[in-house]
Amino acid sequence: MRRRTGLSLWHGKLLTGRLPATVLKDVPADLAETVVSELRAAGARAEARH
Repeated sequence: MRRRTGLSLWHGKLLTGRLPATVLKDVPADLAETVVSELRAAGARAEARH
């Protein structure tokens, strides 16, 4: 989360505590798919919406 969003550790923890949440908005489709893959690899349920 922190690497992709640029959020501080504290803000990232707050975001994950309020799930489901939008992590990134208005990003290219290839970046969205990459982030979804990374989140899934870490054990999260994630989806890219177009």
